[in-house]
Amino acid sequence: MDYNEDHLITEYILKNYRHLLSGLEGRILHVIGHGRSDILETDAAKKKVERVWGHVGDEEIDAALADGIEVFKKRVRDRIINDYSKEVNLARCPKCKKLLRTPRSRQCRWCKCGWHLTIVR
Repeated sequence: MDYNEDHLITEYILKNYRHLLSGLEGRILHVIGHGRSDILETDAAKKKVERVWGHVGDEEIDAALADGIEVFKKRVRDRIINDYSKEVNLARCPKCKKLLRTPRSRQCRWCKCGWHLTIVR
């Protein structure tokens, strides 16, 4: 996996700060399966959202997905970062400074640096 900071920040925010999603954002991301490597194409995602949630022709969903799934995800990411800047923690490795998987990670997936607590007896 290549290090694509923009994509990784988007997935990090959507995975670790789900509680900050609006109701509509949460429903759309749940249905399109955010965070999966086999992300659905925009038209397929719209159809699945409509089928599962019964929002056939829902202007709000249509507008949210009009520019595609990735653009939608980035808009959600940017809104969360802007609205909750004091709450959002982009945790980084102390060694290589790359983004960690979660705010509580204790090992970097990129350089394998670890800072786990050790028990001294």
